[in-house]
Amino acid sequence: MLSWVVFDMSMSRDEFQHTVLPLRDKLFRFSFRFLMNREDASDVVQDVMMKFWEQGAKMAEINNVEAWCMTMVRNKSLDQLKRKGRQNSSIEEEFQHPGHHQHPEKQLEQKEALEKVKAQIALLPMNQRTVLELRELQGKSYQEIAEVLDMDISLVKVSLHRARKKLRETWIKENEYGL
Repeated sequence: MLSWVVFDMSMSRDEFQHTVLPLRDKLFRFSFRFLMNREDASDVVQDVMMKFWEQGAKMAEINNVEAWCMTMVRNKSLDQLKRKGRQNSSIEEEFQHPGHHQHPEKQLEQKEALEKVKAQIALLPMNQRTVLELRELQGKSYQEIAEVLDMDISLVKVSLHRARKKLRETWIKENEYGL
């Protein structure tokens, strides 16, 4: 008679706490950039973490947990945007105001400049905006971005170049010519 031995390959609580939970804030910020809503972003991150926990045995096969989680958050955020038909308009909630030790006039200038940059970023195509966010705000390498977005590394570089170029051109037009 054959007996089957079933091994419990699920992730332990400690492994989950040391591997996945530290990514929570980063995943939240990433989702928030898409959804512009704290509750929705929290829900997306919670769903991704629950999925990771529930599929513990399968998750052991993942080489880069962070890339997998970022990809899942991106996909779920985009799905939610499609379902709700919402548009990205402002990420003001996510940015912190300048320190109070600065002169009020300087604070106002910085706030206005930040608003201009946010508005310019919001006008970028979604893929350029996402690549720019991953590279500039989260400090991801080209390879990490390629893994998260499931795209060729050369396309990541091209998208980032185009996003930066567009922002630079728009900034120059706005500040030098008042357009």
